[in-house]
Amino acid sequence: MKSNIILSFNKYTKIFEEDTKTSGESESPTVKTLNELISIFFKCYMAVATKAIDYKGVISDFLAVMEEKDPAKKGEAMQKSIKNVTDKIDPRYSDLKEDIEEAASAIKDLYSEVASTEEAKNSMEKINQMVTDKIISYQNILKSQPLKVEVEEIKESRKIYRFADYSRALLYEKNTFGDERDVILQKMKSIYTEMVSQEKNPSSDALKNRAKEVISKFDGYKKILTKDEEEWKKMKRRERKEQVESINKEVDSIVQKTNELQKSELIKIGVDKKIADSMTNIISTINTIAEKTKEIDDKIIEETVSKGKESEYKVGDIVKYKKENGEESQNEVIKIEGDKVFLKNKEGKEFSKDKKEIEGKVEGSKEGEGVKDIKSGNVDKENLKKDGPNYETIKKFQEDYNSLGIGEKIGQDGAYGKNTESAVKKISGMIRSLSDKEIKTNDGKLLSAELITTFKKLLDNKDKIKGILK
Repeated sequence: MKSNIILSFNKYTKIFEEDTKTSGESESPTVKTLNELISIFFKCYMAVATKAIDYKGVISDFLAVMEEKDPAKKGEAMQKSIKNVTDKIDPRYSDLKEDIEEAASAIKDLYSEVASTEEAKNSMEKINQMVTDKIISYQNILKSQPLKVEVEEIKESRKIYRFADYSRALLYEKNTFGDERDVILQKMKSIYTEMVSQEKNPSSDALKNRAKEVISKFDGYKKILTKDEEEWKKMKRRERKEQVESINKEVDSIVQKTNELQKSELIKIGVDKKIADSMTNIISTINTIAEKTKEIDDKIIEETVSKGKESEYKVGDIVKYKKENGEESQNEVIKIEGDKVFLKNKEGKEFSKDKKEIEGKVEGSKEGEGVKDIKSGNVDKENLKKDGPNYETIKKFQEDYNSLGIGEKIGQDGAYGKNTESAVKKISGMIRSLSDKEIKTNDGKLLSAELITTFKKLLDNKDKIKGILK
C-alpha cells in the first residue's frame, strides 16, 4: 500500500480554515440553488472519473468550469467536463454512458435556467465567487491527493480492482487488501469533501449535523485503513477481508443516506420546488449510475475469480463442490477437458463437473500444506472406514505405492489396515536406503506427514531411480 495514494483527511480542513463566511443561510435562494448544483456536478463527475483511471484532465476540467465568467454558460462547461472524462471511461462500463449523458445534460440545463434569471444576473459576481471557492477546494484536494492510482504500482493480476472493485476481493490471494483499502479511501473523497464544506458553510442545520457525523466516521475508517501494514498482516486473512468489506458497505450506506438527506433538504433551504424536483431527479440518476456500476463490478470480479480458479486446477488436486442436495463434498481431479473437470468418488466412480461449479481447492491440497499424521485403522477405527476423514489421503498413498511395482499390490480402498501398514514400513525403508533419512512409522501404524511429503518427492523423481526400485 503506497503512502502517496492514501487520503490525508487532515488536509481537507485546512482548505477551509480561512473561509470567512458564517453560514449558507445568509445567501439568496438562487445562490443556494447554484451552490447545490455545483455539489451535484461534482458527485456526477467523480462517479465517472473513478472508472476512467488513466484520464489526466481532472484539474483542467475543473478550471474550465471555474474560469467561465458567464454564469449561464457554466452549465455548458460542466457538461463538457463530464463528457471529457466519459470519453475515457473503461470500455467495460460503456453501458453507463447513457445515464451519465442524461445527468450531465440535466445539470447543464438546470444550471443555465437558474443562472439566467434576473436575480442570478444581479448576483453574478457573488455566484462566480461561490463557484470559484468551491471548485478551488476540490482542486486543492485533488492536487494534494491525486485521484489517479498509478497503474504501475498495482500488480498486473490486480488491475481490475483499481477503484470500485474492492467489495469481493479474491479469497485465494494472500494479501492485506492494500489496493482495496486505497480504493475505499478514494471513494470517500467526494462525500468527505462535501461534508467538510457543509460543516464550514452549512446549507441547513440537518446537513451540518450530518457533516459532523460523516467526518467523524470517515476519520475512524481512515485510521483503520491506513494502519501499519504489519498490523494488517497479524490479522487472519478472513478477518482482514471482512473488515475491509464491512467498511465498504458502511461507506456505501453513508453515501446513499447523505444523498437522500440532500434531496430532502432542498426545499427547506429555499430551493424552488420545481427546481428541487429536477435536482432530485438528477441525484436519482447519479444513484442509478452507482447501482449499475456495482452490477458491472460484480460481474467483472465473478469472471475474474472464475478464471483464476480454472487456471489453478490440475490432475491430483482435491477440489470442493456442492452436491445436488446442497451439501459440500470433495474429490480428486483425475483429468480436465475444456470446461469439464473429471473427478473420482470414494467408490471409484468417475463423474464430471463444470469448472464454474468447482468452488476451489481443499485447503492444504498443495504440496506440503495441510498434511497431517494419520494413524492405522487398527489404532484409530475411523481410518478403516471408506467414508473416514482421511480416506482420500490413504487411498492416494495406496495408489502411489502400487504404481511403484515394488511388491504385491494392496487394496486401494482408502482403509488403513494391515496391508497398508506393511506398505508404510516398506516405503519408510526405501527412503532410508536411498537417503539415510529415518522416518518413524511405529511398525507401520503411523503414516506421518513427513513420510507422505517425502514419498511424493520420491515419486516425482522415480524415473531417476528406476533401477533401484526394481
